[in-house]
Amino acid sequence: MLKYHQLRRHTIAHTHAELQNIIDANDARRIKLTEITTEALKAEQAWKANTHLAKSRAIGWDWYEALKVYRRNHAARMELAIWLDENLCGLMLGKPSTSKMVMKLNYIQGAPYEHSLKGYVVPIAILYAELYASALAVRWLGTQDPLEEPALIDYYHRLGFTRPDPFDPRNNALFKAL
Repeated sequence: MLKYHQLRRHTIAHTHAELQNIIDANDARRIKLTEITTEALKAEQAWKANTHLAKSRAIGWDWYEALKVYRRNHAARMELAIWLDENLCGLMLGKPSTSKMVMKLNYIQGAPYEHSLKGYVVPIAILYAELYASALAVRWLGTQDPLEEPALIDYYHRLGFTRPDPFDPRNNALFKAL
């Protein structure tokens, strides 16, 4: 829907304005934030096509298929592509719950190659998710199915995701109140 498309674009602009609170101002000027475009999907496919990168890191989801499903079924979805100059550095896709109580970060992935945004893709995606959730008056932000690696779980804890799912304790998710 046009309403949510405009809201995503406004949130992208707001996120970009806030980037200087996260990273160096020089790098912030080089960052471009967009919805997930055809160009972004092609760049993500190049991550998989590069055998050196593919061997150095397991690359996760079928972004084309996930985006197709989300665009068809979730008008209020959030989607973000994070670029440094002309290089795709990260992708994020999520959606609010039906009740709009929770905004979930369902898919997030950083580029497997070295770039100066390494370590910032997730914080940028979370900033965008927090701002988008706030615009929708959503009260909780969750990350779905974090890998069961202690270092990754500790990382999400440092980012404020310290609670198990407050609505369904059987769900494998970490939450933070907004």
